[in-house]
Amino acid sequence: MSSAGDLKSDGAMSRQRYTQDELVPILQRHRNFLERKRGGIRANLKMADLSYLDFTDADLSDADLTGAKLIGATLKNTKLHGSVLFAADLSEADLTGADIKKSDLRGIRMRKAKLIGARVIESDLRDGMLFQSSKGELTPMEKDTGTASDARSINARNSDLSGSKLSNAFIMQSDLTDAIMRGAKFIRADMSKANMTGCNLLGADLSHANLEGAILHGAILSQATLLSTNLKDSDLMGAILDAVDLSVAKTDNARMARRLENASVSLKNAVEEHVLWIDSGGSEGKRADFSELDMTGENISDLNLAGGKFTFVVLKKGNLMKVGLMMADLSFADLRETDLSHADLRGVNLSRATLSGANLTGARLGPVPIEGATIAYWPSKLNNARLDNCDFSGADLFAADLEGADLTGANLRGANLSDAVLLDANMTNADIRGAKLNGADVRGVVGLPRG
Repeated sequence: MSSAGDLKSDGAMSRQRYTQDELVPILQRHRNFLERKRGGIRANLKMADLSYLDFTDADLSDADLTGAKLIGATLKNTKLHGSVLFAADLSEADLTGADIKKSDLRGIRMRKAKLIGARVIESDLRDGMLFQSSKGELTPMEKDTGTASDARSINARNSDLSGSKLSNAFIMQSDLTDAIMRGAKFIRADMSKANMTGCNLLGADLSHANLEGAILHGAILSQATLLSTNLKDSDLMGAILDAVDLSVAKTDNARMARRLENASVSLKNAVEEHVLWIDSGGSEGKRADFSELDMTGENISDLNLAGGKFTFVVLKKGNLMKVGLMMADLSFADLRETDLSHADLRGVNLSRATLSGANLTGARLGPVPIEGATIAYWPSKLNNARLDNCDFSGADLFAADLEGADLTGANLRGANLSDAVLLDANMTNADIRGAKLNGADVRGVVGLPRG
């Protein structure tokens, strides 16, 4: 068997194909190398064919995998700190939970790869191509490769790409839902038709990037650079755009919230029609629909808007004290710094809404009984909502669905969280003194403080 990196008679590069049994001692010697134990040897797997092998839980930090084929390989929870994966092929590989930090990923191919929950921190995914010497000339080593990193159709839900360099990368039609990409460089990257729902792109550089047709529902784009960014036909409903200059981007047919004064709906008339709709059991009047409107700073306190539709509404810094929003739909709403104190939010849908810094003291967020053959309950939905630094003191969150919610720094003193679903929520620095948590599902909660 030829060693990895040997040249064939025609000048092309051959590859050594490894079996799982051959891989085991290599990984062990590399672990000894990392731990500075006797017999340790750094893993040198340049140009190796490692397709479909299992690297689960392996530590490949500082390993050299230049040009390696890892097609369909399993790299679950694999550690790759400072590793060299220049021009490697990880197409259809499973990198779920992988920890990749400060690695060389230039020219990498990850088409249809799975990166769910992976951490790709401060890594370089810019252009890169391997060349070989053939008859005195340098030619591309693989005929079917380009210079740009190719991550088309990847599944990178909940991944962390903070600080990474992805300039010129292809990330088309990929699932980047809830990915963290703070400060990442996407200059000239092609992210067309990508699903970027809930992405955190705070301070990211998207200059000259192609996001045509991309879905950015609830994405954080604050302080992002959008110089000549192509946002044609993109969906920016619910996106957070603080300190962003959209005038330098191409936004033809982009979907964004409309200011209330520019809409055909009148707040006063809509409320009157809605009250009539409620009082008549739906036979008269009309259900209030404020979806996709920018109502920043509006005062709708004390009004009964139960069952109203507010999807993708912008109501930041609004006055909603004692408002009645039972069973209302506020999914993807922007309610930052809004006063919802003592509001009736029973059975409300706040899925993926942003309520950072909102006041919900004494708010009612318990379930609504649904009577039928048997009495059932409709819980309030706050799954994947941004609730950081919210004031929930004394609020009723009985049986509320808070799965995946961000409760960082929230004030939950004296709140009722009995039977609430807090699965995978983030409660770092939250204040739960006096809160009731009996029966709550706290599996996977990050930073659960002691009461």
